[in-house]
Amino acid sequence: NCVVINPREDIDKTYLEVLEKNNDNMNSFIHDTKNHFENILGLTDEAPVKEYVNGVRNDLIAVSSVPLTKNKMLDVIISKYRWICETKHINFKVDAKTANLRFMKTNDMATVLNNLLDNSVEAAAKCKDPVIKLKMHSVNKAFQVLQITNSCCEEPLIKNGQLITRKEHKKLHGFGMKNVQRVIELYNGKMEFEYNAATEVFEVVIIFPVKSE
Repeated sequence: NCVVINPREDIDKTYLEVLEKNNDNMNSFIHDTKNHFENILGLTDEAPVKEYVNGVRNDLIAVSSVPLTKNKMLDVIISKYRWICETKHINFKVDAKTANLRFMKTNDMATVLNNLLDNSVEAAAKCKDPVIKLKMHSVNKAFQVLQITNSCCEEPLIKNGQLITRKEHKKLHGFGMKNVQRVIELYNGKMEFEYNAATEVFEVVIIFPVKSE
C-alpha cells in the first residue's frame, strides 16, 4: 500500500518543537515574575499598590494555566490551538481529565490533532458565536476516546464515507484526512463523524483500544 505523506507534517513537527521550547521559556519567565510580584508586595503596605499588583499577578496566573494532561506535547498542542482560537475569536473548550493519548507516538498524535483541529478552526471561523470542544476520556481503561465538536454552518461534503475538502485544489489539500486515517489504522482505532444540520455542529469521534497500565 502506498503511504500518503503530507509534507506539512515535517513543518508541524518542527513548529511544535519550537513551540515546546518557547513554552518552557515562558513558564520559567512566569515563575520568576510571580516571585518578583511577591517581593514587591512585601515592600509596601499601600492598599492601592497591593490591589494593583495582586490583580496583575492573578491575570498572569490565569494566562499561564494549562490543563495538566501529563503529556507534554499534548499540552503544547492545546496551547497552540488556544492561541489560534483566541486570534480568531473562537471559544475553545478542553476536557482532558481522564485520558491523554499517551500511548501514541508524539508525531502520530500531532498528525491526528493538528489535522482535525485545523479543519475545526477553518469551519468554526465561518460561523457566528463559534465554538470548538476537545474532549478525551477513557472507558474501563480499555479504550481512549478522542472527541472533537465544532460549529459548522456549512454542511461538509461526504463521499463514500470520507470527508471531501471544499478547497479548490483538491489534490493538494486531500492529504490531511488520509494521514489521520492512516494513523488511526496504525493504532487499530475507529473514527466516526456526524453533522447535525439543525444545530450546525460537526462531531468527530475516534476510539482507540489501549493496553491497561
